[in-house]
Amino acid sequence: MIKTFQGGIKVDHNTKPLSYSKRVQPDLHIGYDYYVSFANNNVYPCTLLEIINEFDKTEVKIGIPVKSKSKKGFIDGIGNRSFYLTQTNIVYATEIGLTPIDAVKNQVG
Repeated sequence: MIKTFQGGIKVDHNTKPLSYSKRVQPDLHIGYDYYVSFANNNVYPCTLLEIINEFDKTEVKIGIPVKSKSKKGFIDGIGNRSFYLTQTNIVYATEIGLTPIDAVKNQVG
């Protein structure tokens, strides 16, 4: 693996994901911070980059901070060496939360 997510939070195992019909979309504001969970009650901070309204369900592009596992880092687009970058993902707006607990309840399916 060349990178790892930054700032992971483990949420209590008693918190369970909701079914799709019961999920609540948070208020969306580009540039604001949210949380996302992909599995096992592990939650990661993310930033809302874009709101996509092309289909019947609202999708959002989020940026999750990651760190390079290489001791050499990587060279960014303007030639600077860096060890931190952002991985972008597109998920449904109902799959992010304002708090870590909300993120687990709205876990990405």
